Amino acid sequence: MLKKVTLNAAKNFNLEKEFGSISKDKFADFFMIDLSDANLFSSKLDSNNIFDLITQRIKSENILKTYIKGDVVFERKR
Repeated sequence: MLKKVTLNAAKNFNLEKEFGSISKDKFADFFMIDLSDANLFSSKLDSNNIFDLITQRIKSENILKTYIKGDVVFERKR
């Protein structure tokens, strides 16, 4: 799923030189979440359920930082 919405999406729009992965000379647009928040708790957190858990349960309150072009544009104070 992650590859579908990152690398493959960039390739579909011929933007893979600038977007799709985090590497030198590419734009770093991403956000960080706290998986220890109560609404994201799972007794079995692994690669098989991480994407479902994030896409079905995430709320804006779970976002800790947002980066656009490698710069922090939002940081939640806790």
